[in-house]
Amino acid sequence: MEVGHRTLVEWATQHGAVVEVLIPVGRYVTEGAPLVRIWGLPLPQQEITLSEHQDEQEWVRPFELGLVRRMIVVEQCRAFHQDPSFGVRKLVDIAERALSPAINDPTTASQVTDELHRVLALLVTRRDLPRAVRHGGAVRLVHRPQHICDLIDLALEELLHHGRDSVQIPRQVLSLIERLRPVAVPEHANVLDHWAGVAAHTVKETRD
Repeated sequence: MEVGHRTLVEWATQHGAVVEVLIPVGRYVTEGAPLVRIWGLPLPQQEITLSEHQDEQEWVRPFELGLVRRMIVVEQCRAFHQDPSFGVRKLVDIAERALSPAINDPTTASQVTDELHRVLALLVTRRDLPRAVRHGGAVRLVHRPQHICDLIDLALEELLHHGRDSVQIPRQVLSLIERLRPVAVPEHANVLDHWAGVAAHTVKETRD
């Protein structure tokens, strides 16, 4: 799922409303599930449903809800745009397969760790997007952005778990975190320190 955040903010500002996006980008959406909730519109008593039925279109036209519908795009497959967790997930999956006993290819896992480092080096320099987006002093959009701490967890947790018996991976992760710490904004320090501790403990176990 992709969201046109800027257009939704503009639409909500124009109509004096608040748009709440109920599903995070990248999350699976079942057919018929509600995607948005709109607050502040003087809606008629009849229920309005965003659908293709002609009789319902007559109700939604005065409020231009069709534009809101077009700003929430649901695809059959996840895409990288607006969904960094999808890219991280695919990289981690490659590393896990490389570290499996059937393949036992730690060099590939090491190369994937380098790519994860490149992704995390960009992420840790940024602050989380606000859940409530304001325009003109008023909240106009409420959404559920992906949190950088969750992306760090996704990148490192399974990598360290499946690479715990590897000589390369725990050391490489520890080095990766040491290089991230100086450039990371303070709000990501705790999660980086946590995984540095896990990696250091794993390195110590492999030495013993």
